[in-house]
Amino acid sequence: MRRLALAVLLALAGTACSVKTEGAACTIEGESNCPAGQACGYDGKCSEEAAGCGTICTQHSCSGQTLRRCEPTSAVCAALQQNGTTCEASQACDATAGACVCRDNACTASSGLATCDAGGNLVTCMTESSTQCRLVDTSAPCGAGSTCLGSAGGAACVSLAIELPAANARVGGPSAPSIAVEAAYTASSASFSRPATIELLADGSARGTLSWNESISRYTGTYAPQAGLEQSVDLTVRLVAGSATAVSPARPVDVDTLAPRVGTLTASCTPSPCPRDGVLDVSVTVTESHPGPVTASLDLDGTKKVPLVGAAGSYSGHLALADWPFPHFTQPLVVHVHAEDEPGNVTPPAQEGSVSVPDGITRARLAYPSGGTDPVTSPAILSNGNAIVGIGVPGTSATDQLRAVAPDGSETWKRTLSVNTGLGRAVTAAPAAGEHQLFVASDDGRLYQVTPSGTVVGFQPGDTDLGTNTGAMFTPWLSSPGTTTTVDHGFSAGEAAQLWQYWSSGRRGQSTLTDRTNASGIWAGAVTVLATNAVAPSATLRRFNDPQGTNPAETGTLALVDAASTACDKVSVPLAADSATTALVACDNRQLHRVDVSAATLAGGYLLQLPGAPSGSPVVLPGGDVLVPLATGEIARVIAPATAPELATFAALAAGEIPRGLAIAAANGPIAPATVYVTTGNGKLYAFIVGQDPRTPATDLWPAAAIATSALDFPTIAPVPSGAPAGTLPTLLVGSADGRLLRVVVDAPLDAAAPWPKAHHDVRNTGNSATPVNGP
Repeated sequence: MRRLALAVLLALAGTACSVKTEGAACTIEGESNCPAGQACGYDGKCSEEAAGCGTICTQHSCSGQTLRRCEPTSAVCAALQQNGTTCEASQACDATAGACVCRDNACTASSGLATCDAGGNLVTCMTESSTQCRLVDTSAPCGAGSTCLGSAGGAACVSLAIELPAANARVGGPSAPSIAVEAAYTASSASFSRPATIELLADGSARGTLSWNESISRYTGTYAPQAGLEQSVDLTVRLVAGSATAVSPARPVDVDTLAPRVGTLTASCTPSPCPRDGVLDVSVTVTESHPGPVTASLDLDGTKKVPLVGAAGSYSGHLALADWPFPHFTQPLVVHVHAEDEPGNVTPPAQEGSVSVPDGITRARLAYPSGGTDPVTSPAILSNGNAIVGIGVPGTSATDQLRAVAPDGSETWKRTLSVNTGLGRAVTAAPAAGEHQLFVASDDGRLYQVTPSGTVVGFQPGDTDLGTNTGAMFTPWLSSPGTTTTVDHGFSAGEAAQLWQYWSSGRRGQSTLTDRTNASGIWAGAVTVLATNAVAPSATLRRFNDPQGTNPAETGTLALVDAASTACDKVSVPLAADSATTALVACDNRQLHRVDVSAATLAGGYLLQLPGAPSGSPVVLPGGDVLVPLATGEIARVIAPATAPELATFAALAAGEIPRGLAIAAANGPIAPATVYVTTGNGKLYAFIVGQDPRTPATDLWPAAAIATSALDFPTIAPVPSGAPAGTLPTLLVGSADGRLLRVVVDAPLDAAAPWPKAHHDVRNTGNSATPVNGP
């Protein structure tokens, strides 16, 4: 039977052969072209093996697979199944069609209408109900929110829905760079093969995948928006099966990954340039849908930021410049605006708003011009902030030699000091102020008493002879601190070799001195102390009591000599005190003395030889060290003068510059520790920071500022007057030889911890160690 079938086949094959060679292409569908003893095999080629088969199977291609070998059978399907050439797992063999077709429990493969894609997935189906798919129609209505999908396991109505994040949730920026996404999944048939992941889309574009989370039966993942967005974004999830796709309803989220945009920025001060303690007005526009903090900073200290306020993209603020460190006299000033939105996106530094403030920032306040070029003394400061100065008007008919200058630099009043002939002389020494009256020493040899409002009360001596006592006088010193008594008591002396005293009650006193005086004295230890200079030359320290009578009585003298008995030749700078009972005396020939003026008998107190002649009054640091300005351009520091005096250099000025006066500012401002201000003979102002090591020279606080064209007097620091705007800082004042009272903003008042922080001790120039340094 087998041979008969083979013979029949060979006969059939022989009729179709045109080239009979082994391995030649052939077909059993038509004439065979195989040589004798061969037949057309499963691979479409002639072979002896094929000739041995009773039946040659037609080749069928099911997903690229073909029949591998033949067995005698009459059933094509059985041959396919028996010989290992099976369809894909998602397919079945349709015996009628003789082909691989889609496998589905609800479909009849024999209908011939089943269709598969390249992966063997269901392509077409129809439903007889909302939960049952069949293999014919592509419309497949599964009900609202469901989509008919097929898989290797079958077909089902599938729905997806995003449950997290909440609608319109905020995402973006450092506070929330991404947001958790959770999607629910349902299928009408358990036979549908659920995929391990589904797609996440943002406004229709793929943004990653969500993975099946078995523990909560949800697809989970995160959404991280791209940079530079500031808008609402629709999130959806998508599942693709074959040519069908299930997509969830959109879930909107509020995305902001775009930093705020800084626009127009302006900054200015009134007046201009900005005073060091002025207010800088800043305004800026910022574009941002989710506004956050907008702050301003200055290049003086970029870490300090001040919030600006506003709405609708417009912000403004007022920056108190006193709150910033400012180690300069003048400086350009740049404002930077930083913007951050609610999610935390920050404007990059390169895109921040920056603007230079017109004319920058300065410590210089408006100077008071005297109206001429005559020298102006340094002032005495009253409790209302008025500065009382003298004018060095030359000649014998001086007028308006006494002026009051308000804290704003305006002139409050001016008065002429003269005897009844109407002729006056210059005032070249700084005035002193008690609690009730002003005391002014004139070059006509008289001590004047003037009310704080400018009324001349009288003068001492009271005669009208202009020639008898004419001669330079020096800043008066007062016996009462001015806060506990109702009567002020002032002293002054000068070239006429007279010591004058004058009470605000009207009493007067006078003592004739052996020699003339060349500098102001002090009140210490309940006595008045001054130095006189003999023609020899030699200097004597003199002490007088306060008898509350008409004339002070001398209670002690001390010839000032060094360890080798060399005389102190002359005292030309004001005396100072480093305690309530000890006087400091600096001699022209470089001797420095410290004398206890409260002892029953004055005894020698020579300390050491200075490196140069003193050019201004000694001052005393809070710890007791003494600073002395020298004509060599240096400032000497005497360490531990009360115990083991040691000499060091505090600071050295530029070549050719001579210090004229020192003032010690407290260390309670933005700049610490204490600061020493130095005025010079060529119009410059220095500032030095007091270091921790007394043997190490002080550090410059800023480059020396040229604030005048000629010599400066000693500096003083006026405290902030009551009623001044918030943030106002103290003002350093100094008179100049070119006719101005100069005013400079500093960061702290005189150091109240210093026994003697400046010439004449305190802001009132009382020369009294018991007077409050910064006034009552």
